[in-house]
Amino acid sequence: MFEDLTVETVKKEILDYVAEHYPKLSAREGSFLDVTWGALAVQYWEMLRTLDAFIPAFYIDETSGGYIDLQSGSIGMTRKAGTRARAEITLTGRAGTALAAGTVFLTAGGLEFELTEAVAIGEDGAAVGELEAAEVGSAYNVEAGAICRMYVNPLGLDGFAAGAARGGTDAETDAELVARYYERRRKPPTSGNVYHYDQWAREVDGVGLCKVLPLWAGPGSVRVLVSDKDLGEAAGAILEAVEAHIREEMPIGPAVTVAGMEAVEIAVSVSGLLLDASATLAQVQSALTAALGAYFRAQAESSVAQHYRWYAAHCGAGVTQIDYAGDTYTLRHNAVAMELLSIPGVLDFGALTMNGSEGNLQLAVGQLPRLGRVEVAL
Repeated sequence: MFEDLTVETVKKEILDYVAEHYPKLSAREGSFLDVTWGALAVQYWEMLRTLDAFIPAFYIDETSGGYIDLQSGSIGMTRKAGTRARAEITLTGRAGTALAAGTVFLTAGGLEFELTEAVAIGEDGAAVGELEAAEVGSAYNVEAGAICRMYVNPLGLDGFAAGAARGGTDAETDAELVARYYERRRKPPTSGNVYHYDQWAREVDGVGLCKVLPLWAGPGSVRVLVSDKDLGEAAGAILEAVEAHIREEMPIGPAVTVAGMEAVEIAVSVSGLLLDASATLAQVQSALTAALGAYFRAQAESSVAQHYRWYAAHCGAGVTQIDYAGDTYTLRHNAVAMELLSIPGVLDFGALTMNGSEGNLQLAVGQLPRLGRVEVAL
């Protein structure tokens, strides 16, 4: 902010002011004024240099460090800590065999899960328990069968089979907290308005996107749709936490329903690819997969603001129910084609489809795009 100022320029401005307003005082080099104001100019310049530190403190961004949490805390926001993944496990063995709460199971890569409660195998030789990840994080969202080891094999336990672990989310990053901070500042929540429900939902660990649908089933009805942090379908535990938190905060009267957004798998197929010598099919497929993942995520994120604009245009005095069937957003065929043609080495293509269609795809307000199979062929 003050990079153009130096000790010399500060000192010159001071002495020029003295010469203009007090011409009888000597300010020549080596004089009392020259020496005194020279020392003052050094201190003043040092003070000006420190002012740059106030910019990230008061106008935070993802580089502001500890000031992010301080500024967010000043408006009642706290960083979301993340959530632990959970999975169901079926145990088989001798009747009466018991496993204590906290018994550790592992993936082949060493990720630890613990039994949430003690489990005893019944007379039928089987029992069902629940595992919880040892730490928060999306890395613990593993597929069925991935939890396959134990540190110690208890006597009487013949085997086990763990289902898919879901619901694990990472702690909120600096960039994510900054984005939520400015979203709150731009859309102040008051008196149970639509932004208040949005705020309450997104305060819960594990929540990513949120869309609030007032009047969806008539007067006093509010539907809250949420995704997980990775913009996938939210686990049941997250939905329960959102509903519980909203009911703690909301005013008396509205009938609130909390539901998860639905992930819609989008398969992309490209044929008739024309490549130069610098690219292979495998490279193009990998690059296209990464680009489409980013494009789908960006469209899902931008659909939130689009939803609230749509709602603002359809609510108003005398409106008692809103049909959200027209509240949609688009995955554009041309945008996908541009992503393809932006890949180095791709010269042209013959046909490109999303879920078998060569046109745009429309997604409903409660749907999320999830990239499925990506096929490319010459």
